[in-house]
Amino acid sequence: MIRNLSLSILILATSYAAAQPSGASAQAEMLFRRGKELMGTGKTAEACAAFDASEKLEPTISTRMNQANCREKNGQLATSWGLFLDAERQTRSASDGATKQLHKVALDRASKLEARLSSIQFAVTPDRRVAGLELLRDGDVVDPATWNTKLPVDGGTYKVLARAPGVAPWSTTVVIASERDIKTVEIPKLEPAPPPNPPLRPDPTPIRTPVPPGRPVAPPARPIVEPARGGLTMRRKLSITAAGVGVAGVVVGAVFGVSARGKQTDAEDLCPDPAIECVNAARATALTKSGHDRAFVANLAFGLGGAAIVGAAVLWLTGKPAEAGHVSIVPRVAPGETGVSVLGRF
Repeated sequence: MIRNLSLSILILATSYAAAQPSGASAQAEMLFRRGKELMGTGKTAEACAAFDASEKLEPTISTRMNQANCREKNGQLATSWGLFLDAERQTRSASDGATKQLHKVALDRASKLEARLSSIQFAVTPDRRVAGLELLRDGDVVDPATWNTKLPVDGGTYKVLARAPGVAPWSTTVVIASERDIKTVEIPKLEPAPPPNPPLRPDPTPIRTPVPPGRPVAPPARPIVEPARGGLTMRRKLSITAAGVGVAGVVVGAVFGVSARGKQTDAEDLCPDPAIECVNAARATALTKSGHDRAFVANLAFGLGGAAIVGAAVLWLTGKPAEAGHVSIVPRVAPGETGVSVLGRF
């Protein structure tokens, strides 16, 4: 099997012999070629994925070198540096010329990349190393042996989390440039975790505060409900008042009506025949006028009294307690009598 490796400063050809290429070897070769094509068209991220898949199926030095070259072009300098170092280690004891040349290229590329690397350092002082402390970078645990050490890292945004049993977790976000950026994350002293919320009471019984000895205990507050005295609501009390006013109006109307009728009768007795000149005409006229005035007052009193009685009936009906009997309002009109009758059980 022969794979061609194209680098920015060198084109190498490395030959590997095999009796019969297996299915995995054939797939690895196709993926390797696909990666080369993608690199040629500028699709660097897709090319890196193809080289990774080929290396997983069949690891070779040429594929590893192309992986490293692809990661550098993709801006992942720390990853590229690590891949070149891995290729350098694998070819360190090479005896043939082609492999020795690969070793030289890998070492040279790794040396040049090292000066461009970005790094992150997790600063953890001894007083902040609580029992069980654990640091995570993007969900991956950071080995405690690497704390307080500059670690090469690709450019990007990273979430750092510090946690330990019995303390509140702490987290921060770090943005690192792809080249020559050095960031130090100082881990603070973690605060004790807040106590858990008390469990909900299973019963709705209110919590009672104990009262010091000697102090009277006030009874629990109850809603204030004003009962209707004597079974009467406020509207029915107003109804009784209105009924009294109505009865008074009817009585006044009746008194003035009787008086008006008397004045009219006296005037007619003084001058019984309007066609005959009456010697008491002035007196009769005065009596007639007085009768008319009293009749007006009687009608007014009857009207007000009747309205008050109707209002009293309405207030009584609308102000009934929880249960009331049947009530009927019957108007009464008779000679010399005007009013209403309220019938029913109250």
